Amino acid sequence: MKLKILCILALLYAPVIWGKSAVIKKVYLSRDEASAEFLADYKAYPKQYLVAKFANGKNCSLEIKKVYKRLALLDLRHCIYRHFLKVGQTLSRWKEIENDIDIVSVSVPPGDELSRKEDFWFDVVEQVESKEQEEKLKISQGLALSILYAFANELQTSGNVSGGTEMETKEYTTGAFGLGVEYFYSIENSVGWNAGWTLEIVRRFSNRDVYYEGSTTSQSLEDETLWLNVLSANVNFTIVWKLYFYGGVNLSLPLESGNKLNTNPALGGQVGLGKIVSRRAIFDFQYRWVNFKGSGDYVQGISNWDSATFNGPVLSVKYLFE
Repeated sequence: MKLKILCILALLYAPVIWGKSAVIKKVYLSRDEASAEFLADYKAYPKQYLVAKFANGKNCSLEIKKVYKRLALLDLRHCIYRHFLKVGQTLSRWKEIENDIDIVSVSVPPGDELSRKEDFWFDVVEQVESKEQEEKLKISQGLALSILYAFANELQTSGNVSGGTEMETKEYTTGAFGLGVEYFYSIENSVGWNAGWTLEIVRRFSNRDVYYEGSTTSQSLEDETLWLNVLSANVNFTIVWKLYFYGGVNLSLPLESGNKLNTNPALGGQVGLGKIVSRRAIFDFQYRWVNFKGSGDYVQGISNWDSATFNGPVLSVKYLFE
């Protein structure tokens, strides 16, 4: 049964496979010319003669003048019944059916002059390609690598010491350079997305201020360092001039060394604004809230953090691999 079906399909599609006929997918008519897109990969070439046979028994002789991929500019000077041409029309090679053609019906009618619109079809092609290029330029997508600088330089915590008393701290460090990788997708006047990972190079803490029972004390944190990994996912919306704004969530993955901090992952978020400068370059500015869970070892005891935030702006330059 399957073999029979395959044989039937082979017979149906034989003209397409062997290129003996072409089926019109799109057609534009002028007085002496037609621009046509073929449905199948038909081997067309200039000066090739094709014949259209219509249901009413009429025929048309066509000559291919120019070829562009599956598009062809057809000479209609010898086609009296050109107005019968339509989408779905089959065009056969002249040599395949010349014995079945009524020569009278394909003769040149008196006074039918040659049109000089040599670029009729190729004007259409250029318009289509220009439109496709415009649509392509509206989309920016691909893997993006980034260099960034994170300005956050103060870890703020609040919680309770072992006795239950409220405590707050500010732990001071510096901003840090980092690297990132993400998948970026943006489409003009529509919703896109981007998601990725960043690694910020080691920060070294200097000291912290501890606010406890109405008093402030300062402690050294010279041996404390922090490497910050951040996973993020955003929804973006691109407006005019390739500007986009976005918002999303992040997950902190801190790696610290020392004996006075104990940071664990927690969810945060960010909002931002970016500019797609070219097909490859993107400038991006965001304000980011990075949160931690954990505790800090203080003189007064262990503080279990109710909150630990490491907030600040991030400036990045991205290179997009399309």
